[in-house]
Formats: sequence, structure tokens, C-alpha cells
Amino acid sequence: MINDDTTRIVPWSYQGFTYTGDVIEDVRVQVHYINAMRSNTSSKYEKKSASGEIGDSGITMLSFHYNGVEGMHLQSYYYYAPELYSTFIAQSEYEFLDVNDVHHCIGVQYFNSSDGGKYSDTYSRNGGDDIDLLALRIAVDTENWLVSLNYSKNFGVSGIVKGYGGLAKVYTSSMIANGRGNYKPETWMLKTKYEFPIASYNSEIAFNFTNTKVHEKREDDFNAYYVHFKHYFNEDTSIYLRYENMNYLSDKSDASYFRAIATYRF
Repeated sequence: MINDDTTRIVPWSYQGFTYTGDVIEDVRVQVHYINAMRSNTSSKYEKKSASGEIGDSGITMLSFHYNGVEGMHLQSYYYYAPELYSTFIAQSEYEFLDVNDVHHCIGVQYFNSSDGGKYSDTYSRNGGDDIDLLALRIAVDTENWLVSLNYSKNFGVSGIVKGYGGLAKVYTSSMIANGRGNYKPETWMLKTKYEFPIASYNSEIAFNFTNTKVHEKREDDFNAYYVHFKHYFNEDTSIYLRYENMNYLSDKSDASYFRAIATYRF
């Protein structure tokens, strides 16, 4: 919930300190303390996150990563922000190859926030003190095809789009459609991606279908259609074209978004 926003050339950045240590076999521990932030559209560091003021207490984060079981990846995070809101996150993924060398992945995520302080806004789209979100993922990955079926349900009314200033990477996240919003959304997302060679470098096309039903009348149900094309001209140069349309199942106006990203690495 505090990470680089890759949708911009200039990401969010932070002031504070961090410690990362492999003090126990197969366990990586991280401790972060952040007392100021700078958003991707600002030139100043402030005591303000994407979801509200962080106050003089800042945000402290403790995380554990465990990889001691073959194919299993466990992550847990706790964000302590007493003047805003605190959040617990857990994620577990298990990967394996079958007899045909097809890669399978099963994943579970859980997000829960509470302890809202004086700057907390429960109904903030970016993040609040009533997130209670469970997400599941099943994926099959062959040499060229990737297909995954993702599901999430937020039992709370708070959204989790950008949290404290990063991208909350819920399994049902897309470009503009997602299951991370306010008012108890329940989301199914089918994601497909195909890689194919053009000249010496690979290209890929992808399609997602998202269905979201919201269990409070303050928001609207929708279907969303996403497609992208990415091509590498060489190891340093690529182009990435993305389009998504949100078709609301009510009188609300539909939304669409197109993004083109050209990259040259030097």
C-alpha cells in the first residue's frame, strides 16, 4: 500500500527510514517508518497520504516474507498509522508444474483496516478504516498463454484504490476497473494474455473481462472490457497500448480510458 505508482514517470516518494534483513532462514523482515510523502503531482514533501493526513505519528510498516516451502510464497504486512487508519494484509500463493510442464498458481489475499484516527475518512475512495477484502486467484500459464480467474469481495464500505500513496495490488485490479472500491463490491475478473514472437523480440496481447456487483445502493454495478498490446522492438525499446471501457448497468455514463506508453531504456 506504499509503493511506486508505475502509471507516472515520476512516482510517489517518501521520507523516513527502512530496514530489510534476512535474520531467520527463509524469512525476510522489513521495517519502514515514513514521516512525509510527495505525490507524483507535487514538488513538496508533506504529512499527507493519498487517503488523508498522516499526522505527526507518520506510518510504520512491519512485513514478513516466507519462502521456506517449495512453491509457496507467504507475505504479511501491518501498517500502523494512529492518526489515519491501520491496515493488515496477508497474501499466500502456491505454484507448481504439472506433468505437462504447465505452470499453475493458486493465491489468496486478505486486507483489513481499522482504528481510524482523527484524519480518517471511512468513505474515501483511496482508502479508509473499514476495508475488509478477500481475494482469490487461480491461474494457468503455458509457454505462450496465461489465463487466470480472479475474485474479490469487500465486506467493508471503504475503498482501497491507492491506500497510503501506492497501488493496492488486489487480484481484481485493472487499469480503471477493479474490485477495490467503496460500498462492498463483489468482482469476478477473467484475464488472458498471449505472447507471440515478432522478429527477434516478443509481443503480447491481453484481454480482461470484469463483472462487479455492489452491495450498497450508493454505487453502481458494471461490466468492464480491457485490452492491451505490448511490443518490444529490441531489448531497450518498447510500446505499450492499453484501453478499457466500463459499461455501467444503470443510467450512469460509461467510462473509457486509453493509455500509450513508449519506453526507451538507456
